[in-house]
Amino acid sequence: MTLNRHDRQLCDTVAAVLAGLPPKEWLGRLFEQGFIDRRAVEAQAIRQHIRALIREGARTSDAITWAAEHFCCSYEKARQIYYQKTNK
Repeated sequence: MTLNRHDRQLCDTVAAVLAGLPPKEWLGRLFEQGFIDRRAVEAQAIRQHIRALIREGARTSDAITWAAEHFCCSYEKARQIYYQKTNK
């Protein structure tokens, strides 16, 4: 990936926030500072969980139900996340 000048400046900003921290603390700090979209990460986690359950042999509707329970969200939210990404 080629970064333009603006992107490099943004990377420098993030690097300054992470300066002096051990790598294990980077994600926590990025979440705290609002650099990472929690909803996007949650959606990806739900999607991956559903796909893993399906690969293990679960029916899609069951996988969505179990993922909703696992992530403490509604069936409808998990279903929408799963189909929203897979239909694109």
